[in-house]
Amino acid sequence: MLVTLTRWHEDDLAGKLEEAAKAEDGDEWVILSLPAIRENGYCEYDRRNIGEPLWEDKYDLESLGKIKATVGGYEWNALYQQRPAPQEGAMFRREWWQRWSVMPGDLFDYLQSWDCTFKDKSTSDFVVGQVWARSKKNPANRYLLDQVRARMSFTETLQAIRDLSAKWPKATRKLIEDKANGTAVIDTLKTSIPGIVPVEPMGGKVVRAHAVTAVVEAGNVYIPAATIAPWVHDFVEELAAFPSATHDDQVDSMSQANAWYNDKGSFNIRNLV
Repeated sequence: MLVTLTRWHEDDLAGKLEEAAKAEDGDEWVILSLPAIRENGYCEYDRRNIGEPLWEDKYDLESLGKIKATVGGYEWNALYQQRPAPQEGAMFRREWWQRWSVMPGDLFDYLQSWDCTFKDKSTSDFVVGQVWARSKKNPANRYLLDQVRARMSFTETLQAIRDLSAKWPKATRKLIEDKANGTAVIDTLKTSIPGIVPVEPMGGKVVRAHAVTAVVEAGNVYIPAATIAPWVHDFVEELAAFPSATHDDQVDSMSQANAWYNDKGSFNIRNLV
């Protein structure tokens, strides 16, 4: 069986086959990826030197550079380099994130931000809960302090919120999207856990993410160093691949928290319980 295609999305046919091949009893595939310009990494089927074009007589580096300038980095990396997620990131570039190794001592305005899905299947999205706070010295700076991320059942989701609330008692405000699974979580916990804020985000996922891109680009968002939180690697990669990433649960939690900090009027807020 031979599959020939140009990559468009992280979760396109090639992406699904690659993911399936990682399974213990998955099918074996030989992957021949021929980017327009050879990048780093060894490939026994591509003997070009790094930086060499694929078909120099027709598309030399100057021609390819003009194409990249025309289509933009997002489409260039997917269609020409066979890498749907740009190396520097699409909406959220990797170098924009600031890192903290020692938690600042002047933090305030703590909150939790939850994205809830609880089908409890290997193919479902993840439940994500994040803890954020701002700096008193520079209130524009926000710090991601902690995160839980797993595929959970409804009961496990409730317990995860209880556990994170016990771990971070200062994070008394809990933002939970008041749609689909989140509504059931809100209705169940609102009489036992104080500070639950049902939020109804305005616009779709991409619109909400765009609303907080500027603060990330400006260097106002701090995430933990990988030595402190190994999960931060997956966080950065998901944000870099968005909106073409297979999952976007961490994006949703992040954008919800930072939209709250940006402008509390950007959400339709029901009464604080």
